[in-house]
Amino acid sequence: MASHRRIVTEAKHEQFKVVGVGSFGDVYRVADTEIAFKIPFEKEEAEQATEEQIYSRLGTSHPFILRSYGEAESPISGDQVSTAQQLSYQHRHDIQDPSLAERMLDQTETDDIFALGTVIYEISVGHRLYADKSDSEIYQLIQKREFPDTAGLAFRTVIDKCWRNQYRSAEEVTLDLASERPTRQSLLQYFGLSLGVLLVIIAIGRSSTRLSKR
Repeated sequence: MASHRRIVTEAKHEQFKVVGVGSFGDVYRVADTEIAFKIPFEKEEAEQATEEQIYSRLGTSHPFILRSYGEAESPISGDQVSTAQQLSYQHRHDIQDPSLAERMLDQTETDDIFALGTVIYEISVGHRLYADKSDSEIYQLIQKREFPDTAGLAFRTVIDKCWRNQYRSAEEVTLDLASERPTRQSLLQYFGLSLGVLLVIIAIGRSSTRLSKR
């Protein structure tokens, strides 16, 4: 089987599809594969060092932390439970998630958990939170704790608790997700949308600033 690096290097330009923009760079996927790669933004030396320290601290042993297969010579030549497990793992290493709250000052675990609830909601309904609202309207709604009705959604209790700061850690979110038993209708909804979970999680890096509870 061809290596990940070889597949990316030999793929044609039209095979690369943008799947999201995060805090550190643009993310592309090679068509008809499960391989994604990132083209980093130009950054200051201090920012580069910070990213290297994060990956050094986290290591590669956790199944939901992306593994590096090396840097290409040429720049272009989940599900809900796994997301919560990833966040819990990062928090245990005292690292907040830059993709969930892009460049947020004084970001906390509570901010990450709030954003995680938003990710789970968006996966469940298939669209962005407050998709028809302006940035200023979204800010006001979040400040007032006025959230959409989650009745009938899979994991509605988890979503509501994330939004209302009722979790002390991402580990608690993971336990609730694992123990909750959705209805048959919710299961159909959940599995139907789970195919797009990777795109939603990556895309949250772009929208999370305006969704943060500031």
